[in-house]
Amino acid sequence: HVRGQRDAGGSLSLFYRLPHHLLAVSHWVAGEIVGLGIPAERVEVVYDGIELERMDPAADGMAWRRVHDLPEDGFVVGLVGLLIPWKGQQLLLDAAPRLFVALPDLHLVFAGGTPAECAGYEAELRDRVRREGLEERVHFLGHVAEMAALYNGLDVVLSCSTAPEPLGTMVIEAMAMGRPLIGPAYGGAAEMIVAGESGLLFPPGDVAALVAAIVRLHAD
Repeated sequence: HVRGQRDAGGSLSLFYRLPHHLLAVSHWVAGEIVGLGIPAERVEVVYDGIELERMDPAADGMAWRRVHDLPEDGFVVGLVGLLIPWKGQQLLLDAAPRLFVALPDLHLVFAGGTPAECAGYEAELRDRVRREGLEERVHFLGHVAEMAALYNGLDVVLSCSTAPEPLGTMVIEAMAMGRPLIGPAYGGAAEMIVAGESGLLFPPGDVAALVAAIVRLHAD
């Protein structure tokens, strides 16, 4: 069962030759496996599921906003995921100046814990927010236990990953909660989101396209 481990020194290529069959969590992961020389007929895609009982559509998103000092009448966009560099928090901060000019009611949320080895990265993000005077509009929530309330408290759920997500569990969770989604047009997000129907896709790393997608959903 393969979730997208990176090949370190060719060891995965050797390991993947041992099983008779490999289950990949997305077509992107399947392509990575085949790219290591594994015959395509030995690879099958089986998407991961989620625990639907944790996704309560009736969860009180407005109460969640009040707990986190977010305005009930604001437009709240959340990047849900660990604070690690490839999740793309810096990309969203690159977009922030244009977004705040275009959308005066916008608030940006980073929801996710920080691994110990990425404490310096979180410090860089917080320092950048302070230097750019964005502390009233950019919010760091850390680990969030009540995911259903989080999703219902967001107007838009965002993925800004700067490397392809093997699957993207938060995309599946957000869709289960009926939340509008924006994600990069590669990896698992591009397989989950039907562009223009269940969400919007933007070219990976394209700040202008990310801004346009958020502004579009604000107007929808």
